[in-house]
Amino acid sequence: MIIIPVIDLLDGQVVHALKGERASYAPIQSSLTNSSYPEAILNAYLDLYPFKTFYVADLNAIQKKGNNFAYINTLSLHFPDITFWLDAGIEDIIKQESVYNHNFIQPVIGSENKPSAEILNRINYQHPDWILSLDKFDDEFIGVDDLFNSTQYWPKQVIMMMLNKVGTSSGIDIQALNRKPELHQKHQLYFAGGVANKSDLIKLSDNGYAGALIATALHNRRLDNDSITEIMEN
Repeated sequence: MIIIPVIDLLDGQVVHALKGERASYAPIQSSLTNSSYPEAILNAYLDLYPFKTFYVADLNAIQKKGNNFAYINTLSLHFPDITFWLDAGIEDIIKQESVYNHNFIQPVIGSENKPSAEILNRINYQHPDWILSLDKFDDEFIGVDDLFNSTQYWPKQVIMMMLNKVGTSSGIDIQALNRKPELHQKHQLYFAGGVANKSDLIKLSDNGYAGALIATALHNRRLDNDSITEIMEN
């Protein structure tokens, strides 16, 4: 399975996303670097391991309070061999088409944005490599019921996002692993929220997950180079 480091951008800085409570997000405090600027964080991740894919959440765009596209474009130019999964809400994926023309940027659409069937069809036409994030808070899925009750509009890659566990490094929600086995045959499922250590990653792999999105367990070094290498290369 693969580990996908997370970069949460707010007002040009990388912040510590915690339990989906965006009003209280503060600049990241990391044991990997003293900086909270995007390029420094990405370089710090790469010093830990040569990751090839990163997840970037543009929290300004998601909340319709501007965007961080200048910083994202800089990252894509300075790191041309890296693939970025970019979640920037729905409006900007349509209005700012030039941002997504970069070969190494794949758009992520979160269910919290409540995309209509028309929007999903349009995005699927424009960006067939798009990624769906199915957002859940505690036991409640966030978004349009049809997205959770039917896989009709699901792309190949789907993130199971446990918002209430994000940033906690408190361990994975075992109940969230109880997905129908056939989903793993038709889709590549990725887990996000609460991953604490190598043991959690092994559980995810054993349950058919293709990868996990992680920030906190990397910043606090609960996942070191040896653990990451063992997971990524075995």
